Amino acid sequence: MTIAVTGLSRDLTAAEAMQPGAAAVGRVLAQLDAYVSAVLKHQNLRPMRTTLLDIFPDRVSVKLTLPLQNAVIVFAPEGDLLTHATFLRAVAVLREPVAARLVAHDPSGGIIPLAWALEGYLAGHTLDRVQDPALLRLAARRVGQMLRRIHQLPVAGYGAPSARGRWAERWASALEQRLRLAGGRARLAAVIGTDLAERFNCATIMHADLVIAAPHVLHGAITPERVLVSGEQAPRVEALLRPSAPIGGDPLYDLACGLSPRQPVAFREGIAEGYASAGALDTTQERRLRRLRLFVGVVEALDVRVDVPDERLAAAVEVAIGALSIEH
Repeated sequence: MTIAVTGLSRDLTAAEAMQPGAAAVGRVLAQLDAYVSAVLKHQNLRPMRTTLLDIFPDRVSVKLTLPLQNAVIVFAPEGDLLTHATFLRAVAVLREPVAARLVAHDPSGGIIPLAWALEGYLAGHTLDRVQDPALLRLAARRVGQMLRRIHQLPVAGYGAPSARGRWAERWASALEQRLRLAGGRARLAAVIGTDLAERFNCATIMHADLVIAAPHVLHGAITPERVLVSGEQAPRVEALLRPSAPIGGDPLYDLACGLSPRQPVAFREGIAEGYASAGALDTTQERRLRRLRLFVGVVEALDVRVDVPDERLAAAVEVAIGALSIEH
């Protein structure tokens, strides 16, 4: 069966060309008609319509309008989509869905020269579009409850699987990998100073409080932009989107992401309420959460900074480490 898709391939816009990973995304967009056609042929699908759904540095998605149930093809400009596919498979065992259903995944570049995944389509819009604080808080509360269920699921290791299926053997190694994605220890030292960077590592990655007995499934990047909701007057949470490493480790890492100062106050309050609805954290968990909040806050700051000193960030890290020291 020969399928020819047209009208999807295009050049980057001026705004898209300024985004991280633009060159790789541009290569996907330039060949998108051919890539979609190849996947459709491979999966024996004949959509009535194909629509460019969204573009991110790590993925380009195309919606397939099918006679019975719509679907989405996700293309990876770079990488193998293993983190994405592993998360979807892991949470598929839950009775109540929390993510799209994975139909197929090819990390090898066998039929096209990049990784792709086929998954079910979920209608809606992302939570960051909800402007009413009360509605945002209500939806975030539901997200907190979802996370608590996800966090009951065991996983094979820490961080995310490699192309060979290997995971980190320690939580500290997964945290180190996350710091590396944000620029690593060298960038951290350039931004907050060498001495403070070493103290930060000792207070977070290397600290005994963060040693855990076994890894559990994580989303890895909880933000309103990665929560799909439907409805306007009373948004219903449909799914968690775009998981990111680490997807295996300490469940409190997800909570730390949701409580990040970068998130709206209503979102943070809702996440905390929803997560606590199944039971309050104990003292040990509270200590771990404080250290993970420090870690997440710093790596998020490094994600958007160049390698220049940041006195405000350094001062905030100094205060946080001092408060943690008082606990002991």
